[in-house]
Amino acid sequence: MSAARPGERVPNPVTVLVLGWLVPGAGHWVLGRRKRAALFCAILTLTFLVGFAMAEYRNVSYSRHEYYFVGQSFCGVLTIATATVSESLPPLGRPIPGEDRGMLYTCVASLLNALLCLDAYERAVKARAGDAQGGSGARGPEGKK
Repeated sequence: MSAARPGERVPNPVTVLVLGWLVPGAGHWVLGRRKRAALFCAILTLTFLVGFAMAEYRNVSYSRHEYYFVGQSFCGVLTIATATVSESLPPLGRPIPGEDRGMLYTCVASLLNALLCLDAYERAVKARAGDAQGGSGARGPEGKK
């Protein structure tokens, strides 16, 4: 379902965007795409946390990896929580075998969440435009109403 049912209020697109940033899949959840939202949340959260564990919980850190942190910042609450843990742990003083892979996993999960946020935002904008025109805003496989 890409738009609200007739009679339902379509959420503000900015709200959808912010919710999607805070929690992976939340933007799609408020749009009524519950199964996909749960799947997105599970996959992205698991990928992010596996990457965090690979790097021994020290890779989501602005002070240690400022460039990677920019890429990791699109998972909202997950990024804030893991960054708090990373920053509280002292450096190991030795190379971490899975650190590069862990940073890659966390960045990919976070950047995929950015795409999901933009997708949910666009769907909310289209649904609102459909409501303003008196239609549902839903489109078929060929992009036609």
